[in-house]
Amino acid sequence: DVARAVEADFGRLPAGPAREAPAPPPATENGATVALELGKSQSAIAMGAVFTLQPEDRAALTIAVAMLSDKLAFELRETKGLAYSIGASLRSWGGRARFEVAMGTRAQNIDEAREGILASIREFRQSGPGSEDVLRTINGTMGASLMRRMTRISLAYEAGLEAMRGEQPGDERRFVESLRRVTTDDVKRVTAAYLDPDRLAIAVVR
Repeated sequence: DVARAVEADFGRLPAGPAREAPAPPPATENGATVALELGKSQSAIAMGAVFTLQPEDRAALTIAVAMLSDKLAFELRETKGLAYSIGASLRSWGGRARFEVAMGTRAQNIDEAREGILASIREFRQSGPGSEDVLRTINGTMGASLMRRMTRISLAYEAGLEAMRGEQPGDERRFVESLRRVTTDDVKRVTAAYLDPDRLAIAVVR
């Protein structure tokens, strides 16, 4: 009914001129730090990088970032008590990919927390994940994605993202299915290739 109503009201309107896609944001080449002092007791750290992600690496890097996020939460929040909240994410960003770690903490913990994040990323790159951990993360990531697709509003949101990215309907579901094929070696390879702590831009607000 909605589709028919939209077609009746707007179907005969002429198409507008095609808009050129904006230029992708510049890739992060060298790490830099910016700090803002507000004199607050609660502070925040954000660090990340923008880079060109090869399509064949997206699934493996998604799993790698999910594993790193769990590692950061366990080591810095649960074990050391340095974070109110912390997590790592990977998202599309203007034709490139953006890797980000965000953390909320107390002002007096900023320096220790920042070094803790960088040390955890370095350790993750050097030690590499175990095969059981990779499988557990794949299952958890797929399960969470499928749960999000249970509502109609989530399916509409997914379809909108596919259209915005120039993808075909169902591409996101096919991507989720591709997570099953990620191997431990894939995770090690993309971690070394993309998650370089020395190239992260860092923002601190306290």
